[in-house]
Amino acid sequence: DAPTHIVRGKTLTEFAPQKFVGPAIVLNFVDHARGLLTRADIEPYLDRIQPGDMVLIHSGGDRYWKTPAYLKGWCYPDVEATRALIDRQISIIGFDGPSADSMDPLEMTQHQLLLEREILIVENLTNLQQLPERVLLVIGALPVQHANGAPARVFALF
Repeated sequence: DAPTHIVRGKTLTEFAPQKFVGPAIVLNFVDHARGLLTRADIEPYLDRIQPGDMVLIHSGGDRYWKTPAYLKGWCYPDVEATRALIDRQISIIGFDGPSADSMDPLEMTQHQLLLEREILIVENLTNLQQLPERVLLVIGALPVQHANGAPARVFALF
């Protein structure tokens, strides 16, 4: 998701290609209950997140793909956790679930907080369990003109 998905801002093609390549850190929440992650939940990772990092939230949510549980089977940060990640100056955040928020269409708080700061959102990731904590991430988003989001092929190099 690009800023124009929720707020006034850039489309995907207005970002330099370098935005989509860089260091990433995988935050492991496989043993966490589905749903909201609090600041306390992400606190152990905060010192390891560097400015410019992409953050990947690994909750095992992709194991529910193509089932009704997929729409309830992932972790995403609450407002305070989102603000803590923003304070770490992350560039992109990714999830192994369908959204940075709950699936309630009226609830888009995390989208708004992230996108108004040009922190892009990558959803529906898979195979995060195969990654070490630190990787080089390459997001091959389709360069669709005026798009507020697009399909992407995501590669982790380690």
